Amino acid sequence: MAHTKNKDKHLLKLQNEHEYYAKKVDEIEKERNMYRDYDHKGLLTRLKKIKLFIKDQIEQYSKNFKQGEKKL
Repeated sequence: MAHTKNKDKHLLKLQNEHEYYAKKVDEIEKERNMYRDYDHKGLLTRLKKIKLFIKDQIEQYSKNFKQGEKKL
């Protein structure tokens, strides 16, 4: 049971990080209408890649968690 609780905490942490980066990307995209320099685009690209990486981790973690439940 404790092992499941740790998985839930880890998944919740990943989901919170994803929400944070999603908000940041939205903010930067709104600012992008005014600032069109390369540094701004670089920042936006990095944030999007981080957000996508976290999303992939969430999906893989959820998939592995579901497979673990089936084995029990």
